[in-house]
Amino acid sequence: MSRRSPARDRVRNDNCHGAASPTRCYGRLWRYVTRRGPDLFIVGAPKCGTTSLYRTLRGHPQLYASPRKEPHFFCDVPPPHFRPMGPDAYFALFADAPVSSVAYEASTNYIYSAAACGSIRDYSPSSRILVALRDPADRAYSEYWHFRRYGLEPLSFEECVAADGEREVSRRYVERGLYACHLERYREAFGEDRVHVLLLDDLRRDAANAYAEVFRFLGVGADCHVDGAIRHGRGWAPRWPGAGAAYGRLVSDRSPVARVARKVMPRPVRRVSRGVVSALFTDARVPPMAPDTRALLCHAYAAEISRLESILGRDLTPWRT
Repeated sequence: MSRRSPARDRVRNDNCHGAASPTRCYGRLWRYVTRRGPDLFIVGAPKCGTTSLYRTLRGHPQLYASPRKEPHFFCDVPPPHFRPMGPDAYFALFADAPVSSVAYEASTNYIYSAAACGSIRDYSPSSRILVALRDPADRAYSEYWHFRRYGLEPLSFEECVAADGEREVSRRYVERGLYACHLERYREAFGEDRVHVLLLDDLRRDAANAYAEVFRFLGVGADCHVDGAIRHGRGWAPRWPGAGAAYGRLVSDRSPVARVARKVMPRPVRRVSRGVVSALFTDARVPPMAPDTRALLCHAYAAEISRLESILGRDLTPWRT
């Protein structure tokens, strides 16, 4: 897959936000155009199976995964709960990728960022884009419980829905389910043939066929068997009031405890330790969404779902109930 283009040599220094912002670092990116970088970007959306997708694709011998799942390097402003990265750290993620492989990363907030779309396009217009989507009402509820699990969301889901447009962008759970305009932005930037949409419904219904389609899209062996079971990113709830905040202090990327653990503990030990902490502080039983709230969201998303049906040529009737 060709990744080199004169467009990658162009420099853009507008919209500078933060030390790790690609637009601020872009003037120095010319030094990296000959270094190995990603060929494929999984751009989101969050809580749509991207963690399972990222990990499952690692099972294909022709694909190389960034060791860090969500670098968010090309976002103009990285999400507040992610550690920012500079160019050296970012490109180092792909230093071990074989020349013949398709290297990829997965940063779920890329889908919402016009700056990320433009920066990725300028860096590598031949990149392939993979978008994962799901029922937007389910996505909103899942993301809400993700923040609750880490003690970052004090409000009820109904309170969040009522105040959605007034909240910080990363907590607008309803607005973040309006996929169509973001999907169209990537299709316009890269071309429809370089943007593949994968529905979580398809992964749950027939994972083998869904992944075979992804492999054909990437131009790698489609007959490779991978374990596509959905095991990652499931919603978990805190076991008691305050448990979420305690869990977040122990495992968050920005937690001092987690930073020390990364330095002194081997990866297998960290993985087991995190599982123990998760079992102690969180519970897999997320309560069902209130029927009245679901009905409200289904009504709010009706026009968006119709627009997506037109874009994708798919019947999304199950998303309407």
